[in-house]
Amino acid sequence: MRKYRVYSQEFKEAVSRRLVKGESVSAVHDELQIGLSVLYRWRDAYRKEGAAGLRPTGGVPLPPRPWEQRIAELERKIGQQAAGYGFLDKSLQACKGVTPEEHRHWKDSIYGEIRSMMQREGLAEAALR
Repeated sequence: MRKYRVYSQEFKEAVSRRLVKGESVSAVHDELQIGLSVLYRWRDAYRKEGAAGLRPTGGVPLPPRPWEQRIAELERKIGQQAAGYGFLDKSLQACKGVTPEEHRHWKDSIYGEIRSMMQREGLAEAALR
């Protein structure tokens, strides 16, 4: 698989200025190891439009790679879980110093919240038993 080098806007401008001033394309190619066709394209674009001619055109965006989609999916799940943990932390703080009846009520509400989270995640409710 061919790897493409990415050049900064400033670098392309500096190289293009050298070429427009008359420096040999072959000499710049030998020095920087940049393809001749790339150098000619930069030089011509710089002559025609200046620095604006060297900016990326936007082209067609590549579809996301499978692992990028998976990473995004896992990041969403982590965010959802973090929100659930925040709920549990607040609930634990609220439970300190309560009566046994209040504790049972708190426990039932916690298990209810856990069940709803598990249903959203598609997990079996049997895990709570």
